[in-house]
Amino acid sequence: MEFTIRDLLSTVFRHARGLLLFWVFLLVAVLIFYTQTRKLYESDAKILVSLGSEVQGSAEYLNEKNLQLTQREQQIHDEQQILQSHEVLVTTAKWILGEPTPGFSEPTRDWRIEEARRYVTGEQPEQTLLLKGIHDVTWLVGKLSTPKTHDEQLEDTVRVLSKDLKVNPIFDSDALDVTFRYRDPRVAQTILTLLITSYLDHHIDIFQNPAEANLLKTQYDQSVEHYHDRLAQFSAYMTSHGVYSDDSQMTTLMEQGEKLSQALNQALADESSDRAKLNSLTGIDQSLQQYEKYSSIDVRNKQRDDLLSKLNNATLEQKALLSRHPEGSRAYQEEETKLAEIRRLVGQEPATVTDQTEQRRTKASELAQSEIIGSTEAERGDQARVDQLRRDLRQNEASLKGYAAGLQGFDSLKLDLDLAKQESEQMAKAYVDSHLKDLTSQKAITDVSLIDEPTWDFRAASPKKATVAAVAGALLLLGSIAFLVAGAALDETVTNPRAVKMRLGSEVVGNFPVLRDRDDELEFADRFERDQRGEFARIFRSIPNRGLQGRVIVFAESNSGEGASLIAYGLAQYLSNHAREKTAFIDRTVRPLPCEGVTRPAADRLTVVGWSMASNDALALFTHARRENTNIVIASGAVKDATDLLAISGVAPTTFLIVEAGKTRRAAARFSIDTLERHGFHNVRVVLNKRKMYIPNWMMRFV
Repeated sequence: MEFTIRDLLSTVFRHARGLLLFWVFLLVAVLIFYTQTRKLYESDAKILVSLGSEVQGSAEYLNEKNLQLTQREQQIHDEQQILQSHEVLVTTAKWILGEPTPGFSEPTRDWRIEEARRYVTGEQPEQTLLLKGIHDVTWLVGKLSTPKTHDEQLEDTVRVLSKDLKVNPIFDSDALDVTFRYRDPRVAQTILTLLITSYLDHHIDIFQNPAEANLLKTQYDQSVEHYHDRLAQFSAYMTSHGVYSDDSQMTTLMEQGEKLSQALNQALADESSDRAKLNSLTGIDQSLQQYEKYSSIDVRNKQRDDLLSKLNNATLEQKALLSRHPEGSRAYQEEETKLAEIRRLVGQEPATVTDQTEQRRTKASELAQSEIIGSTEAERGDQARVDQLRRDLRQNEASLKGYAAGLQGFDSLKLDLDLAKQESEQMAKAYVDSHLKDLTSQKAITDVSLIDEPTWDFRAASPKKATVAAVAGALLLLGSIAFLVAGAALDETVTNPRAVKMRLGSEVVGNFPVLRDRDDELEFADRFERDQRGEFARIFRSIPNRGLQGRVIVFAESNSGEGASLIAYGLAQYLSNHAREKTAFIDRTVRPLPCEGVTRPAADRLTVVGWSMASNDALALFTHARRENTNIVIASGAVKDATDLLAISGVAPTTFLIVEAGKTRRAAARFSIDTLERHGFHNVRVVLNKRKMYIPNWMMRFV
């Protein structure tokens, strides 16, 4: 489908109102998000970890994997884990809520900690009206439901601290970059100070706990034993089922089966070819047999042969005697008697007839026989090859089926083995971490110091104007594209001549623009004909030449009120004014023009008849109008209301369907065209009415 920049602009301006509403909605939503959502402020601090000398940790082969970590990197990582540990968060939450923490020095409780408690527990209202409303609704629901227990409130506080606390190790500087985000800058600073204080109290105690390493060593040994058990099961399964790979063996068997199938097809083709050749040679050999039979007849009787020899000699003597004596002479009579006696004796001696048939091979037959022998042997060889290939293919399919059945158990055991290996590696990593912690505690490298105190930045870190603007622009662009694509895809109406040609298969012969409301419809119809004279000229040129009985032109509508009355009247005006032909206009629409019985002053060439004519008189009216006028233009209204026009369907060679652009659905227009053609109105063409040019004139110059 061809799509031009003009089509794109037309789609944009056609959906301009909806697109503008979408933009306004999106901008308002972005503005509400930026002004009414929670603003978060950051408090930053840096902690220096004193490392001492940089020594390598012990290298151990655990689960066939060398896990060698430097003590320097490991301690920074440990300090990060301690600062984010649950114990530190619980202690800080208890300090904020005012609970005692035995074994740890509690900070002095002042107005800053009390302010942090009000914010964390929800006593302090939110920043914006939207968040305040949500908070009030949540508070009301909480009042109606069961109130939270002390433990639940403590867990909620721990959850808030864990979500907003970020710790990043800086290995090059041997430091920790700590950030806490909250909706108030001073509260963020207070909470971060409490977190760092709790961390400084906890990290030494965590290093001096040996129970963790013993527990990890036991769990590691169990994971290694579990891994070896899974490995033994996996090896035994591979040996018993002959499955050693998850895909390579399957691929090999499938490739082998494909090759066997190709070889079998080739063998079948060769067998068929040799069989056809053998049948052909057999036919040739049978056709040559009629040329290889020879028959011989032999007559054997010596006395008869002697008599025949005497008869021949006597016949010669008779001829010689006749030359010397006349036929009646005595010598001739005696010779005749002799000949008669010899003939009698010959007749008494029958001849012995021998009929012999013998077979003699020709060279062509010998060649055919040799070819038959060769073809027979080739066919037997092909048959044997086909049988062998079929056996091999069945064996391959059986192997493939058995391998596929065994592969399911293989995949399950392989998954269990991978999980056991992963678990063992994780336990090994945890054990090495614990072991290096023990080394660190033995060397007493536990000194940490605060480089940068928690800051107090009153500028909100989130949401950022640049980020919000970029996201809003992206949403505006992508949303507009999605809106236009959805609008174009969901639009089921007839919009332009190209859509009519592609969707309906009919030609558009007229294209009338949007018209304003009119007071005097009859005067407006005259002015409309003058303004749209070019479109009526196009319609006139599309009408076939009239025959001896003139033209009958029918205008129908897909739905009532689509302009058939106005356009049909305008065409009648055009024919009477410019074609100089007497024209009758019959208006049978639901809302006809108020011009019943009017004769136009243009030399009385236009007669207008309105809707009030009864249906029984329609055919008589049409017959009378056809005798008096050259052209008859009929505005029939909607297709479903035009059944009374079926009587003239055979004499109406031209039918125009009025379609209101942008409102008439394609299915309705298609149904109207099919209905007209089914009832005998052929050569149906489309006229687009109220066609709006959505692209502004100032932009059309550049398209």
